Amino acid sequence: MKRFILFYLLFISFCNFAQNSHEVTIRVNQAELYGTLMRTKHASGLVIIHPGSGPTDRNGNQEGMQSNCYLKIAEYLNQLGYSSLRIDKRGVGKSDLGLESEAQLQFSQYVNDLHEWITWAKDSAGFKNIILLGHSEGALVALQCMNMHPELNYLISVSGAGRPADTILKEQLTILPEKVKKLVFPMIDSLKTGKRIANVPILFYALFRPDVQPYLISWFAIDPQREAQKCKAKVLIIQGDYDIQIGVNDAEKLHAAFTNAELHLVHKMNHVLTKSKTLDKKKQILEYSNVQLELHSGFKKALRKFLKSI
Repeated sequence: MKRFILFYLLFISFCNFAQNSHEVTIRVNQAELYGTLMRTKHASGLVIIHPGSGPTDRNGNQEGMQSNCYLKIAEYLNQLGYSSLRIDKRGVGKSDLGLESEAQLQFSQYVNDLHEWITWAKDSAGFKNIILLGHSEGALVALQCMNMHPELNYLISVSGAGRPADTILKEQLTILPEKVKKLVFPMIDSLKTGKRIANVPILFYALFRPDVQPYLISWFAIDPQREAQKCKAKVLIIQGDYDIQIGVNDAEKLHAAFTNAELHLVHKMNHVLTKSKTLDKKKQILEYSNVQLELHSGFKKALRKFLKSI
């Protein structure tokens, strides 16, 4: 009988959880943008989760890498009594690009799209207390959007870069042979100065293809530390020391630039926010697709502590 009651309670909890999660959409100019709203019965507030770079969808997944890290964050926030909105960026998942071509995409459009989601959350969904959570590149999007919304009081920056993206990219490419670096680094420098690359070698076409160059130029121009200096909100910075994409030094630079920030370094946490067993890049990438791995307990502890303090 006790087992039946336990099963029944778990079933009811699951049903309530499923009913509180539904797809939502907004229209921004020509783009139909999609997200998932997970609403809790409590009135603690709404956390908007902005994805990282590339084709990462609202759940934290892309082709070949299925971590569900944003879905796991949303589920944990639900346990803490917070509603969440996780979104597909324009051109990713179900969201339309809304442009004639990829070549028209600029970093500022992601920032404006997030602004529109905030407006929707306030005006249409009725949320008054809104917190932004950005992961990886999304941390910079959220930061710039915070500076557009002085009425927002809280920002959670997860695995966010503390230096311009061109510097990070060069650092990530240091593993390349010297001859290759002499070829690719000048291309990065060219984009940094706002100049497009005329002839992209096949080896680097996916990274520097003509249609993506305008976006890279707009992204490389942003200095995260300067943006952080403008931010007056209370900020939580979470960074894993086993992150092979963004280093602890980036988190420390951001921490120094903000006027009101807490820095939590999580031991053995990787870029998809789970506990890692290795710093070996090839082996760690395999962990990115293990959906069975839970969020790192240190990440959850830092998030819980911050939300309880506000």
